[in-house]
Formats: sequence, structure tokens, C-alpha cells
Amino acid sequence: MSIITLQNVQPGELIKADFVNALIDALQALDSRVTSLESGEAGNRPPILMERSPGGNVEVNTPLTLIGRNFIVPIEENTVVLGGVPINQFNNGSDEQNLIFTVPNVFGGLPRSVPVKVTNRYGDSNELTVGLLPHAVNQGGTTVILPQTPPLGQINIGQTYSLSWLVDSQTVLPVTYTFSLVFTNVVGASVSAWQTLAQVTPSQPKEIHAGAPFLVTATVKVPNGATSAQVALKAESLDHAFVRTSDTLDFTVGQTPAVSDPRVLLTLPALIGPFDSQGQPNTVRKATINGVDGIEVKFGATGTVPIKMQVTADPSAAGTYNFTTTVESPAGLWQPGTVTPATAGLSASQTRNIDAQLRNSDSGNSSTVKFMVVNAVHGTGNGAFTSFVRFPIRGANF
Repeated sequence: MSIITLQNVQPGELIKADFVNALIDALQALDSRVTSLESGEAGNRPPILMERSPGGNVEVNTPLTLIGRNFIVPIEENTVVLGGVPINQFNNGSDEQNLIFTVPNVFGGLPRSVPVKVTNRYGDSNELTVGLLPHAVNQGGTTVILPQTPPLGQINIGQTYSLSWLVDSQTVLPVTYTFSLVFTNVVGASVSAWQTLAQVTPSQPKEIHAGAPFLVTATVKVPNGATSAQVALKAESLDHAFVRTSDTLDFTVGQTPAVSDPRVLLTLPALIGPFDSQGQPNTVRKATINGVDGIEVKFGATGTVPIKMQVTADPSAAGTYNFTTTVESPAGLWQPGTVTPATAGLSASQTRNIDAQLRNSDSGNSSTVKFMVVNAVHGTGNGAFTSFVRFPIRGANF
């Protein structure tokens, strides 16, 4: 750059190239000085914190941005000190004026406020205060009711029967449930007559943690005048977010109800999505039918009902299983199909899924409710037993 003294140009004077070039050089030098000052490099200035985003409280495991000046490049040569915890890993988008990072989940005693500052080779910044919150865990999952009732023998008027179920809260957070008995398809005595003579234990709400199923028991006395009824257990969370009803038990006076052997647990899925495994619209869906979990099948369609099969840890539960499906009194409205697989060898404590086909052949689009039974038959001879799931089915348009 040529050394030239810049003076005011008088009217009528000729503006020479040397004067213009000197002016350009001076502007470039000024721009370079300003840039250096803003970056802090030229004056070796310590970082300055101006604000942060978000401005309110911040959850751990979420991003926090510190906004200021004099952060140096490479960005990793800056250190954020948050509540005494050093942070050197920064997210994309960080630069000389923004340091973006994820608040680590290493703080105890939350919620609380902690100081934050930035330090680098030119010194420490001023401090700001950050209110830290614990990470919010969203509730999710499902409730599973597993039958544990032993064989009941013949159902007689005035006799009391003991029923039992394992309730498993397969949820992210513990859930507190209340329990009640549901009586449906009652013939003879009224629903209230059955309820008056029934008792559920526990009678008070019970908190259940994931992986720690709780045994719920009940006693049912057959009232005078009763002919038949179906009995199920209902588990409902206090906030009504989780509601599950067990498979029904048939109480028909003079008959012996079929009870699923508890060594194998067969259950309907908590949810059936709108599309099948091939990406096609599902022709079946979960539904609550007469107060219990059931399946709806699109009129005129064939659908696949997924069944979860869980073999307990009982050593006698290991072995070969044959799978069958039936519809009770189909009346020309239903055609049960094959079960896939038809046979499987399973070990104790093993879990697998089986698929049962079902066709709704109802041309009249009626709302008649029938019952489908999916059986898992173990072995033959004296060691044989049958576990099953029984649920209501109904045709629907969807």
C-alpha cells in the first residue's frame, strides 16, 4: 500500500488513481481490523456470553445454545463449563458466535440452577445461569392379563369358584390399577346378582412395575336362578390411560368350563396396525366387544389374527405343539382357516408369534357376535394338555 495522506478534495480538483487506491487500501485494512476484533484473535480477547437458547429451563439430553462473541475456531478448542462439568463436544451449526451442545444427563438433585461459562486460551467468559430439569420420560406400553385359573369342575348353583390372573404392566413407567369383574352374556340371574356375590383381591388400587406381574384373584358364587354367564377380569389404570380385559370364562350351570392350561399363555396383541406385513390394508382390527378384547374382520374379507404365545418356565411345558382354530357356532358367518405354523417345537420360557386365519363370510353384514378359539395342544397321552385363547369376533365395515 502506498503511503499517501488523504485530504479533502476541493471542488474542481482532479481525483487521481493514487488517491482512490489509497482509499480502497484504507477501507480493506479497516475491515480486516474489525473482523479480527470481532473474532477475538487480534486482541486475544476472552469469550463473552450474551444469552442462551432456550431462555427458560432446559431438560437434560436436549440441546442448549450459548450465544456470544470471541469463541475461537476450531470450535473444540472452547470448553463449556456447565455446573462444573466440562463439555468439548459441540453440535453442527456451532461457530464463532454460537456453541451448541447437548446437556449431559450427569446432574443429580434436579431440578436446580447451575452456572455456565465458556473458557478458551484467551480466558474465561462471564457466567449465565441455567435451570436444569430431569429428562421427561414418556409413558407407553401395554397391559397384559394372563389366565392362571385351574380347572373348575362342574358349575353348580350356590357354589363358589376361585379364579386367578397374572396382570403384567408392560409399560415404561409403573401403573396403578383397579380391578373388577365383568359379567356378560348373562342368562337367568341378573348381572347385579353375580356382582353382589363376587369379590376381587386386591380390592384397593395396586401399582405394578414392568417385569413384575401381579397375581389378582377373585371368588365367584353362582346366584340362584342363573343359567349361564361369561366372566372376565378388567384392569384399568387410575388415569384411565390403560384398560385391559381378560379372556372370558364360561359359567354354564351343569357344565364344566374349558380352562386354558396356564403352562402356556396365549394373548391377543395390544394393537393391530392399519397395514399388514406386505404393506396392504389390514382386514382385521382390535376392538372392545361386549366389554372384552376382541377382533373385528371386514365383511367378506379374510384376515390374519396374530396371537402371542409364551411358554412358561415349567419344564413340562417344553415340547411339540399343534395349533388349531375354531369358531363356536359359526352359523355360516365365519370360516376359520389355517394356523401358521401348524406345528412347532418349543422350549420352556420361549416366546413366539402364531397367525390364525379367519374369513368373514357374512353376506348380510350383521352385528352378530361369535367366539373364536385358538388352541395350542401339547403332546399326547398322559402328558398332554391344551392351552387356548378365546375371544369375541364381529364383522364390520372399515
